[in-house]
Amino acid sequence: MSPRSIRRAIEKQIRNLQLQEARLTRRREKETAELRVLQQDRKQKQENLETSHGFEFSTAAIDAPIKTIPALQIAGDLCYPPRREPATASAS
Repeated sequence: MSPRSIRRAIEKQIRNLQLQEARLTRRREKETAELRVLQQDRKQKQENLETSHGFEFSTAAIDAPIKTIPALQIAGDLCYPPRREPATASAS
């Protein structure tokens, strides 16, 4: 091979490597930006869970609809009847 053809081959390989590098750099920047958005969303969700005592909804969010529907108030009373004291065994 002549030095000129060798130089052309090397220049072509260098251009291809530069194109690949540019593609990889753009892809990395795009994925890094997406990762930051996902991390921020996850952080906000975690903060919301911490403020609601580990539940995805507050007790106020549950109690509000229950208080507006009388049938649910009755059902709630039936599900949670008042506790009765256990009978004491008398020694005879």
